Amino acid sequence: MTGPGGDSDDWRPAARDAISEALAGWQAAAPAQVEIPFKPARVVLDSLRQRGVLTLDVPANQLSMSVINRYLELHAERIEEQAAEQRAVLARVRDYLLASCEAIGA
Repeated sequence: MTGPGGDSDDWRPAARDAISEALAGWQAAAPAQVEIPFKPARVVLDSLRQRGVLTLDVPANQLSMSVINRYLELHAERIEEQAAEQRAVLARVRDYLLASCEAIGA
C-alpha cells in the first residue's frame, strides 16, 4: 500500500507521531476543567421573551397539535401586527416628506 505522494507504508509511523505530538501539546495547553455557566431554563426563557421571542415552555409529552397550531396562530398574528406598525411608520414618514417638499416648493 502506498501513502500520500506514492510513498510506501513508511509514512504511517511518522504521521502517528505527529498526531500524538499535536494532541499532547493541545492537552497540555487545555485547562484542567472547563466550567460552563448553567442558566436555568426559566432565566433563558425570560431573556428570550424580553427580546420579543415567542416561547413555548411545555413538556414534550404534553405538546399536542392544538398547542402547536395555537402557537403558530399567535406567531402569525404577531407578524401581522408588526407589519401593520411598520406600514404606519412608513405612512408617517411619507407624509412628513411630502409636507417638507411642499414647504420648500419642490
